[in-house]
Amino acid sequence: MSHDLASFSPPIPTALLEHLAAINIRSAPDLIFSDTETLLRGLPRGITTLSELKTCIARVIALVAAEGVSADQLYKAEVSAEGEQVMSGISELDDLLGGGLGGVGNGRVIEVSSDSGGGKTAFALHVVMRHLSLHENAAALWIDTTSDLSPERLTRVLPRQPGPAASTVLDRLHISQAFDLDAAYAIVDDLRATLSTSSEAPLQPRIMVIDMITSLLGPHLSAVSSQGHATMTTFMRGLRDIAHTYGLSILVLNASTAVRSSTVPSVFANRVRKPALGPSFTFLTDATIWFARPPDDASLASPAADHERRVAEIVRSRVSRSKLWCEFWIRDGAIVHS
Repeated sequence: MSHDLASFSPPIPTALLEHLAAINIRSAPDLIFSDTETLLRGLPRGITTLSELKTCIARVIALVAAEGVSADQLYKAEVSAEGEQVMSGISELDDLLGGGLGGVGNGRVIEVSSDSGGGKTAFALHVVMRHLSLHENAAALWIDTTSDLSPERLTRVLPRQPGPAASTVLDRLHISQAFDLDAAYAIVDDLRATLSTSSEAPLQPRIMVIDMITSLLGPHLSAVSSQGHATMTTFMRGLRDIAHTYGLSILVLNASTAVRSSTVPSVFANRVRKPALGPSFTFLTDATIWFARPPDDASLASPAADHERRVAEIVRSRVSRSKLWCEFWIRDGAIVHS
């Protein structure tokens, strides 16, 4: 279901919708997380009562709230993905992410962050291409928020992922563009509808990538208002719900920002960048991976002159130990060490 308030008429009267839009209340999170009495004071006198407004909000909450899921459904989702565990193919990183499952895992939302060019998109492409190459019944959804994913990059990465299903990978990788949160909600809602009705379909979505989540949530955040934080929390809780319910692996790629504090949750004391969107965003995911270019180390020889060394650090994780790290290599925008 769309989170645009215009889709909630009824139960919200058309006249009330127009006045809510006039005070910049246009989405379900805007309405739900606003103080009701303050909201009423911002509306024209006589347009509604406090009781009627609370009733409208309660109806909207009932419509957008995630449906309950039984333990039996969760078990079936886990069993259906047995043998198709999503792995990075970087053995050291898969071990660090383990938590009893190994690899990226099914049913998780993982934040992947780095400075520009640090390797987050290369990693996400590697995970997607590798999984689709190995499993002919798996599909993936890539939500591009910046128009940076080029066909040339896909065709450059694919040949490095040999597997029994490699010939049909591009047919099973679905790319959608979303330049604002409303468009992203529409795509995610469509995916949820597909997952809830296609348990017997020949192709099963197994991975979703949002590249980058920063472009969708960053414009809503403000140092002087909690509304943006509420919007971020609502969206991320929806992602975790769909991941946990249907055994979907979700990678959210996050940009970086400068470190302004000496207390950075990192094993590397001299780190000068950190994931964007604030410290609370990290706790809305199941794990956070940070990629970085390490200082030159003459003791670690590159496999070839065009290989670039990277460090992957588990900044925080619900399912494994944090502050652990490993190394890998990138060549021409693709991971080559596994």
